[in-house]
Amino acid sequence: MAYQFELLVLGVLAALGFGGLVTTWIADRAIRTVLGEAAERRAGRERPGVSILRPVKGLDEGLFENFECLMRQDYENFEILIGAADAGDPALAEARRFAAKYPNAPIRVLYCPRATGFNPKVSILEALAQAANNDWILISDSNVRVSPNYLSDMLNQTTDDNVGIVTNVLVGVGANSTGSRLEVLQLATFVARATLFAQVHLNHACVIGKSMLFKHSTLAKLGGWAPGRDVLAEDYVIGNAFHTAGYALRVAVHPVATFVPGWSLWRFVERHLRWAQMRRRVCLAAFGAELFLYPTPFLSALVLLGICWSAPKVLVSCAIAAILLRFVSDALLLRRLHARVPDAKLLALSFAKDFLTLAIWACAVFKRTIEWRGNRFTIGAGSRLEPVVAAADGEAVADTSTAAA
Repeated sequence: MAYQFELLVLGVLAALGFGGLVTTWIADRAIRTVLGEAAERRAGRERPGVSILRPVKGLDEGLFENFECLMRQDYENFEILIGAADAGDPALAEARRFAAKYPNAPIRVLYCPRATGFNPKVSILEALAQAANNDWILISDSNVRVSPNYLSDMLNQTTDDNVGIVTNVLVGVGANSTGSRLEVLQLATFVARATLFAQVHLNHACVIGKSMLFKHSTLAKLGGWAPGRDVLAEDYVIGNAFHTAGYALRVAVHPVATFVPGWSLWRFVERHLRWAQMRRRVCLAAFGAELFLYPTPFLSALVLLGICWSAPKVLVSCAIAAILLRFVSDALLLRRLHARVPDAKLLALSFAKDFLTLAIWACAVFKRTIEWRGNRFTIGAGSRLEPVVAAADGEAVADTSTAAA
């Protein structure tokens, strides 16, 4: 009986570990395919006007530079709209300083107090989109730092009228702490692999909400902003609306950088625990399949238990080789997405990152509440948000009242 149990455990570990390595290879190939196709596209149409919507909350480190990089675009026909829900938000003061530096540029800073739902980002985006002068809108988050060809690259993907939405692969830059380096690793490995694997092999729309280009008029035909007002995964809802309606999803060739200096380990854990809970509520099957994107812990356990239980040496040797191959694949993917060789401090965390993110995944199986933008919510089906308030006896309960109109 003990021998059969050992065989079962080793078999499960081998399936998850070696299966994860194969999944890694397939996902990396999908990334190469999508970015290769994107590099070949060149839009033949006239370059339309674009309204860049940048919702802000609080002073992100490097915020002024994140604003200013938009003024270096090799694309002329655009405007920038920056908005916050709090009139006293220091990010608005920084935005006004940015606008004052470029008095002749089409920059507007807006106070957006009206809450249309529980998702504050969507409330701000609705207000900014209503004030926009162009039909094409580009959502670009406040911590996104872009290259001069950002806009032209995005518009190059709109080669025909069937293209509904354009997004980017997301990478982290500015890492100078353990939490920051883990974030860079997670974005360039797990997030990039999961989103493009789903797009290429599962025909599943995975849109990165930090950078999305689409026509506001088309979104209005598909239900507008309303479906995303009370959910955490507003980018998934928007992308799925276009996908369900038959529009094509495109990924721009150049990854978009999110500036992540000085992150603490807890900030990394909190963010990805929230994202994991969101993914669990959006699609349980896909969430379960994520186990194949964390092969290192299973391969490591296979090595240790294989040695302890005197498993065939070839199995242990193959598991060690698989761990090394996973490490090499991470390094090569980081090099491709960042266009440079990753530094040693970053690569040194590659193994630890998989163990930590697997633990985060396991916590997300049971956890239902999140702390987000100073509020506590319960996540329901489809990542629907329900505010949590303190009951009279001190226990937390969900507030099922509707959001402020």
